[in-house]
Amino acid sequence: MRRCSSRCGVWAGRAVAVAFGLLLAIATLEVGLRVAALVVREPRPTANMREGTVSILTLGDSHTYGVFYSAEESYPGQLQALLDEHAPGRFQVINLGIPGMNSSEIVRSLPGWLARYEPAATVICVGVNNLWNDTAAAEPSGPVGFRSLRSWRLLRILDHRLRAKLGERPSERPDLERSVSPDSVEHRDAATGEVLVRHERRHEELEVEDGRRLLLRDLDRIDDLHRRTGVRMILLAYSTFRVPELGQAFTLHERMSDTLLAFGSERGLEVLDPRATMRRLVGSGPRASYFHSERDDHPNPAGYRILAELVAEALLAQEPLP
Repeated sequence: MRRCSSRCGVWAGRAVAVAFGLLLAIATLEVGLRVAALVVREPRPTANMREGTVSILTLGDSHTYGVFYSAEESYPGQLQALLDEHAPGRFQVINLGIPGMNSSEIVRSLPGWLARYEPAATVICVGVNNLWNDTAAAEPSGPVGFRSLRSWRLLRILDHRLRAKLGERPSERPDLERSVSPDSVEHRDAATGEVLVRHERRHEELEVEDGRRLLLRDLDRIDDLHRRTGVRMILLAYSTFRVPELGQAFTLHERMSDTLLAFGSERGLEVLDPRATMRRLVGSGPRASYFHSERDDHPNPAGYRILAELVAEALLAQEPLP
């Protein structure tokens, strides 16, 4: 009995020592990461901002952010590559798209974005989230809970990269952390832990016509701000088009795209519509060749390439930009 108690005591002591060592290692790593962050800290998404470049802002929802795919595979990422081919080092494409973004959130954030980035042009694709999202962008807030640990975020990023290397395609990129509740959807910057946006769910979704009216009201405010600041504004319709064999699937995207086109025509704005090209391409093969899946509304990298080429052509057609 004494021998057993002695062994148990030894193993318990070792377990405590191992646990203490592990906690000490994590604490040391955490302190190191936070010290490094103080040295190189820059807010999202400007970590790679280059001096003396022409800034292009891409604004919108998950179709701009590029959900399901890497930042380089999104349309802003591919747009950057196309512009670099034309004029290496001249342009800086800044992807400010966030999944779930509605037009009112852009209205609220736009003055700060224009002042901060001083862009030559913005490209805006928004509208489909107006029906369920009731609020404007949340004020940035501090991190909370274990998700604020930089060591946790480092582990998450490493896991994401390992899975990608093994051939898996994670559903979300590691630069955003999403938390969902019955009343809201919140996105945090994975590097800093700050809240970028908190989408509040409507108690009852709007009818499509009400969502269109909200989009038109917000576009009026967005256009006014661009005219006052002299920033070039380009509207981009969704690449998603209605599929008759799937019933009314994607009708909302079509209605919002038509609203963008109508507003642009009325105001004499540049409006880019990729739908005809996408219909032609999809007509010659499976829809999943250009979209995430047969029933998903988001493009895949090949579909985002079409958007990037369309925007690049429009931007370069009026060179030199300011």
